[in-house]
Amino acid sequence: MKRFDSHPEEEAENLPLINEYVFGKAEPYDAKDIDVIIVLGSRNCSYRVKKGYTVWKENPEIKMILSGGNIHVDGKLTGAEFMAEFLRRNNVPGSKIFVENRAQYTKQNLDLTSGIVRQIERREEKEQRVAVVTAGFHMNRVNLMAKDLNFLNGRPVTWIQAYGPNTAKDNWYKSPSSISIVMDEMRKTIVLG
Repeated sequence: MKRFDSHPEEEAENLPLINEYVFGKAEPYDAKDIDVIIVLGSRNCSYRVKKGYTVWKENPEIKMILSGGNIHVDGKLTGAEFMAEFLRRNNVPGSKIFVENRAQYTKQNLDLTSGIVRQIERREEKEQRVAVVTAGFHMNRVNLMAKDLNFLNGRPVTWIQAYGPNTAKDNWYKSPSSISIVMDEMRKTIVLG
């Protein structure tokens, strides 16, 4: 990757393969086929909730479950609370927003949000079609973890990748800090897998 700037032909040949390894394959989705979006929060989850909001705008009937108990980089709110405020400012009705602000790590995000999905299903007496939004470079690990936990009893889930300003497919390899973030995630994925 360090050679890409001086050898663009190597970037053109190798980056798509590297990106597939890092990010997996993006799944196509139709917002009309989604009842619930779970957004897995983090300390810097702005780009994740923005992606969830973009999908919600295509289908305003979607319910949004926001998960994350760690304090957001703003230093004031949990990740989930920060995302809920973003959605409220963008006119998403409160009846469509469910806040889970206890989860401290991915396994808890998945466990606690699956419980909320089950509550919604009992209330609506209908199985919900679920999509999960997380960072693109988290996708492989979250998928493995969801399978290991039997997330939502093994039902199909649509996985939607969100890309941060420094961790997108076209720029993550350009800064040492972004490379470090992505490589650390890949190490976690390898250990889990």
